[in-house]
Amino acid sequence: MFLEDAPGLPHRMEICLANPDLVEARRAAHSLKGLAANLGAERAVAAATEMEQALCAWNRDEVRRRLALLRDRIDQVIAGLPTDP
Repeated sequence: MFLEDAPGLPHRMEICLANPDLVEARRAAHSLKGLAANLGAERAVAAATEMEQALCAWNRDEVRRRLALLRDRIDQVIAGLPTDP
C-alpha cells in the first residue's frame, strides 16, 4: 500500500498548494502520516506531522521546506523497503 500511494501524495500536495486547497493538502499529509505509521517509519511520520502543522499555520516558505523534507523521508522509506526477488 505504501509503495502504491505514498510516492504520489507529495505531488498531490503540490497541486493543492498551487490552487491553494489547504484542506486537501492536509488530507494528503495526513494520509502519508498514516501510511508511514503502518510501516513504523517514525522519521516520515514526524515529517508528515510537521507538514500538517505548517499547512495549518499556512506559512508558504515553511510549507515548501516541509514538503521537501517529507519527500526526502518518503524516499528513504522506499529505499529501505525490500524488493521482490
